[in-house]
Amino acid sequence: MRSRALLLLATMELALGACSHKVTAPPNPQQARIGGVTVSLEASLNRDFMPITPPDGRPMIAVFEVRTVDGAPIPAGLEITHAIVMLGSESWHSTPTRLPYSDTGYLEAWSGDGPKWDPGALVDVEVTLQLGGETRELVAVQQLIRRSD
Repeated sequence: MRSRALLLLATMELALGACSHKVTAPPNPQQARIGGVTVSLEASLNRDFMPITPPDGRPMIAVFEVRTVDGAPIPAGLEITHAIVMLGSESWHSTPTRLPYSDTGYLEAWSGDGPKWDPGALVDVEVTLQLGGETRELVAVQQLIRRSD
C-alpha cells in the first residue's frame, strides 16, 4: 500500500508538472515543509464494537495529528482541509474538524462516520494542509485500523 500512495503522489506530481512543463517528484511525501517548518503526519483509525454498538460496529473514525519534526511551533493558521484514507481500490474522503489543543507543536483534527472496514487492516492516509496560499500533501502509510471492544 505504501507503493500505491507513492505512485498516486508521483502521478499527481507528474500531472501538475506537465501543466507547468516542469516535472518534479516529492523528495519525501511523509514530510512536508510549510510555513517555514517541516511536518509529519500520524493517523489513528478506530472502529467501535463496544456492547452498546450495533452488531457490526460503528463506522470508522480517524484522528489526524500533524507534528513539526523538530518540536517547533505549528504555524498559526495551518489547517488540515482534506483527508483521504485508502484501502486497496477503496477510498474515504473527508473534511476533518480541527480539535482544540494546547501544545503548539502539533495540530490535531478528526473525521467520523467513515467506512466499516475491518479492524486489523492497514490503510494509507493522505491529508491536505493549507496555510494562506500554501498547500501541501502529507502521507502516512500502513496505518492500522484498531478496534475498541
